[in-house]
Amino acid sequence: PVDSRTDLLAGDTISGAADLSKALAARKDVFYRCVAEKLLTYALGRGLDPADAATVDAIADKVAAGGGRFSVLLAGVVGSPQFQS
Repeated sequence: PVDSRTDLLAGDTISGAADLSKALAARKDVFYRCVAEKLLTYALGRGLDPADAATVDAIADKVAAGGGRFSVLLAGVVGSPQFQS
């Protein structure tokens, strides 16, 4: 048997995919920022610097305002100054 029970860093205890989905939905701002960081890192082909934090925050804010749509995330990354230079 697989033990899918675990404790998240935020202190929540989850058990299975349904609980993970609820935990992510409860902290959308953190999820959007994390996904923005990962996609920007991949798009730039390098690690992010502290100077990139403002861009990541702006992209995450746009994604939140856009209802969490992937197209908004992608447009934010492609439109970022870091990607375009």
